[in-house]
Amino acid sequence: MSLLFLILFYVWGTGGNVLLPFKIFFPQFHIVFGAVLIFALILGKEVSITHTVLNKLVDYRYHILPLAGLSVALSINIFAFDNIPHVQDGIHYKYMAETFALGALSQDMPVHYEFFQYVFFLVDGTRHFSLFMPGFSVFLIPFAIFRLTFLANPILTAVNILLIGKFAQYLFNEKTSLYSMLLFVFSPFMMTIGGTWMAHPFSATLTIIAVFSFLASWKTERACFPLISGFAIGWLFLTRPQNAIFLATLLSIIGIFYFREKRFVRKIILFSVPLFLWLAILCAYNFNFTGSPFMFLQQFYFDVSEPVNNCHSIGFGRGCQHCNGASLPFGGMTWQQGMNVTRDRMVPLVMQTFPHPLVCSN
Repeated sequence: MSLLFLILFYVWGTGGNVLLPFKIFFPQFHIVFGAVLIFALILGKEVSITHTVLNKLVDYRYHILPLAGLSVALSINIFAFDNIPHVQDGIHYKYMAETFALGALSQDMPVHYEFFQYVFFLVDGTRHFSLFMPGFSVFLIPFAIFRLTFLANPILTAVNILLIGKFAQYLFNEKTSLYSMLLFVFSPFMMTIGGTWMAHPFSATLTIIAVFSFLASWKTERACFPLISGFAIGWLFLTRPQNAIFLATLLSIIGIFYFREKRFVRKIILFSVPLFLWLAILCAYNFNFTGSPFMFLQQFYFDVSEPVNNCHSIGFGRGCQHCNGASLPFGGMTWQQGMNVTRDRMVPLVMQTFPHPLVCSN
């Protein structure tokens, strides 16, 4: 695995320029990095103040670190984003949550609807609605009722830090749990996303719960774990279907190795019931807007606006030319371009998460 990441970051991620990570922020970063490394080596692990603090922090990690994450994310929301959604995703999720809070799936089309045009909002002659998936907005309903939607993602950020720590403790030990939580708290990317109205923190919560509960279900006879896992993946289908499909496929493969366990069939049934309940809700939602339980709003929208049908689907399409920019080939995304886009997005993700690739490599 280490070799795989080494190749991804230093060969593929740099386009073959393997020395590029060592040139970034040269020489300022290298001086600071080297000074910190020398300082740590001189002090030694046993007498290091950091070592002492971390040993103390282990016992209180579940209290201090989630609260720290909540505080940072909320501060970013208030002071950086002025307590309002800035990108179209957040605007849509907030709008949908407030609509759902009124007991409706859509709002009446404004009389002068031409003044209410915004990307990815639709009108059908009587209704005004969003083509975004409704899963996250369903979660936001109680926050919307009390006009506190800005609190949702900072709270989810704290919950994710707690879940990461619990999961690492379950799989490994206390120190791994602590370092996993610290990595989350000190990640600029995670904290910034926690201050937005984006669906990423909620999707992360569902994913962690699904995997944690799935693994726990094979070590106990309690019925709650397969139910929780299926419930989380089902809700993820209503939020990010592509993520849910990938996750369900992975867990199904893992589940094959447990087929000789006691009550295997019972656990599969318990897992499937809430999953298919959410899928039924998703189909009903699709039918309400498109007339087909299997046609998503995105597909309905892009089949009209794009030259190629099924360009979006639920994330498995070839890409939508008008939506993604002029760089997309007419026939849709190719494997080569997909690889290039992934590389171009992975590099800034590493930089935003770890400030520098050398930190990531360590």
